[in-house]
Amino acid sequence: ISQAKHISSLNSKARLLFTDTIVNKGSSLVIAADKNGQVTFMSQNVKEILGYSPSEMLGDGWWKNTIDKNTELENEKQKILNDVLQEATTLRKIKTKWDTYKWIQWNDKKFGNETVVGIGQDVTERIHAQTQYRNLIQTATDIIYESNKYGDIVFINKFAEKFLGYKTSEL
Repeated sequence: ISQAKHISSLNSKARLLFTDTIVNKGSSLVIAADKNGQVTFMSQNVKEILGYSPSEMLGDGWWKNTIDKNTELENEKQKILNDVLQEATTLRKIKTKWDTYKWIQWNDKKFGNETVVGIGQDVTERIHAQTQYRNLIQTATDIIYESNKYGDIVFINKFAEKFLGYKTSEL
C-alpha cells in the first residue's frame, strides 16, 4: 500500500509539472481574472511575450500596463470584460513594456460566475504579413481580382477599379 501511494504521488507530481510547464513556459499567455476584471493569475511567459513580470500584471496591473494611456481606462476595461463574458475569440492590440504593440488573439472561457480564463496567442507576425500583402495588392499597377467558385467577382484592387471604371459591387 505504501509503494502504491508513493507511485501515485510521483504520477501526480509528474502531471502537475507537465501542466505547469505548458501554462508557464508555453507560447500562449494564460490569464485569469475575477468578474470585476481583477487579474488573479498571469502565466510566467508574460515576461518574454510582453516584457512585464507576472506580479506587475496582477490586480489592475494588466489594465494599467497594456491599455494605451490615451484611452479611457474604465471604458476600455468594461468593453473588454463584456467581450470576455461572451466567450468569443477576439483580437486585441496590447501595449508591451517596450512601448511597442503586439496583436494577441484571445480565447476566453468562464468558469462559474467568478472566474474568467483567457488564453492568448501572439499573432503579430501574421497581422503584419496580412497588412503587407494587402498593401502590395492595393498598390499594384496590375489588375488583380478574386472570384468565388461561381465566377462572381468578389474583389478587385484599386488599380483595376480605376482602369476599368467599375467598383467591385458593380462587377
